[in-house]
Amino acid sequence: MDKTTMVVTADELERDGLAERHASATDRRVKVIRVTPAGAELVRRGEVIVDRVHGEALGELSAGERQVFVDALDRLQQAAEFPMVGEGGVVRKPRRARQG
Repeated sequence: MDKTTMVVTADELERDGLAERHASATDRRVKVIRVTPAGAELVRRGEVIVDRVHGEALGELSAGERQVFVDALDRLQQAAEFPMVGEGGVVRKPRRARQG
């Protein structure tokens, strides 16, 4: 994430009471971002939703098949030169190395 995007995101999280900036104990130039209790609760609720959606989407697969599928998706994303999900949730194909 580039610096500008990170600052805007941190500003929004702080404005919404989901995170707080604190001075670093070791470097006064650095701000540490900490999740607030409200932010932690939002993460917990999001995880419940993600688990439900995954269960619905992968319900036809056995636990072993699900794990193989999810592991393969993780590996594909890690192999991509940039995140596979872009702005607006659009899935993009990984860039191929230029020839020549």
